[in-house]
Amino acid sequence: MVATKCVSGVRLIDMKSSLRLLIFIVIVVIFTGGVFVWIFTGKQSSHAVNQTAQQAHYATPTMKVTDFSQGVPEGEKTVIIVRHSDSSLEKYILSTAEAAAFIKRLPPGDTLVSQTSGQ
Repeated sequence: MVATKCVSGVRLIDMKSSLRLLIFIVIVVIFTGGVFVWIFTGKQSSHAVNQTAQQAHYATPTMKVTDFSQGVPEGEKTVIIVRHSDSSLEKYILSTAEAAAFIKRLPPGDTLVSQTSGQ
């Protein structure tokens, strides 16, 4: 058994244990409070919300992509975007040589939105 001195009727070893326990509890409370402040101040979460809002603001409509130019070098490709009669968009990738004929054969109600030739 450990020899202890009595100070005002309380054994010295009990005072050291109580002091250690009190310091540990204070550290845990400070750490927990800091975590709650960090979480609930919203600085990190508001940044993520702002990014999502910006992405939604600048979102482009999704469109079907049809590639008719498999095996054609990039410099000889043309990208054509067509708006169909139901207002859906479709991107066609084809060789530059076929682009003019493709545009002429668009069905009634379909309109050419964009045409970009390769470099």
